[in-house]
Amino acid sequence: MNIYIGQNIKKFRTKSNITQEKLADYLNVSYQAVSKWERGEAYPDITFLPALARFFNTTTDELLGVDNEKYEAEIKAFLDEYNRLKNEGYQHESRKLSREMYQKYPNDFRVVKFYMWDIFYDPDYDYDNHHNLPDWRTIHSDELIPLCEKILSDCVDDQIRFSAIDLLIMIYTGLKEYDKALEYANRYPNPEEKRGGILGEKDPEMGKYYQQLSFLYKLNDMFSMFLFARYMINDPRKSIKMYKTAIDFYIGILGEDSLGGYYWMVARFYDFIAEQYIILNEYDNALINIEIASDYYIAGDNVPDGYKYTSPLTDKLTHDSKSGWKGYKGRMSDWQITHYTTENMFDPLRDDKRFKEIIQKLKGKN
Repeated sequence: MNIYIGQNIKKFRTKSNITQEKLADYLNVSYQAVSKWERGEAYPDITFLPALARFFNTTTDELLGVDNEKYEAEIKAFLDEYNRLKNEGYQHESRKLSREMYQKYPNDFRVVKFYMWDIFYDPDYDYDNHHNLPDWRTIHSDELIPLCEKILSDCVDDQIRFSAIDLLIMIYTGLKEYDKALEYANRYPNPEEKRGGILGEKDPEMGKYYQQLSFLYKLNDMFSMFLFARYMINDPRKSIKMYKTAIDFYIGILGEDSLGGYYWMVARFYDFIAEQYIILNEYDNALINIEIASDYYIAGDNVPDGYKYTSPLTDKLTHDSKSGWKGYKGRMSDWQITHYTTENMFDPLRDDKRFKEIIQKLKGKN
């Protein structure tokens, strides 16, 4: 039989609002021992079971989790039904279900997660005529803030914890307690993505800066996807078409004359196209694209620190070679020379005069 005593000790303790230290004092053990029980790293001695049951006013069977499998089956059935109702558009029914389950299991964080988001997006709030009403993000803050804090204090599921942080950020931003909202945003691995919205309300100009910075992070993420896409497509013609579209996209949103630290991304796309043409044995087309790529590499290497972007999507930002936006420490031209001269893929081009001239140009010798 599975033993759930550690989970149940934590469940009963948090439900009773008892600290690990207080429980440890009652049992005359260290709080580290209680912590190990709750994490499942050790079990309490069997002689502690009656005392624990009395302390929590429960039975030893319930403490051991004899009925835990039945409980887990009920939670699973709830999650399945809740998601079905949501997916089929039965919003009121799903909200009613989450409220009923929360009343029954107020300490199950899986249930709490759905319940708190259901009351946060209050369907009775007059969103169309909100101007004379409190900010919609704050109307249930008195109930939601303690719920979220309880999750952050006791829940070990990162997905549920970040869900609570998201909610707290929105609530405190609505309350105009921006420092508090930023405090929670800083708990994210990449807080800039959360800070932009907060600062956008506190200071529109600063908010635009962070929003644009977040936008550039997304461009970097997209590049990573493009980087490996050619291996998934496994069709040179289709890959060429995709990379031409990517070039149009990056130049379209940043501007041909405002690529700054992103010249190298466009250069890499031309490189990827050249590689596909080599696979197709279309060496003239490959050389044409390598030639274009080299111009972009050189342009990228010559972007000065402090260069100000001019695109409407990046005009609050300046280029900093130390920021890593270029994706490479040093001259991209040097990296590309090594790539062209050592990769076997380029063997068919090595004796071509045009290829040798491109290498010399990248070295800055013509």
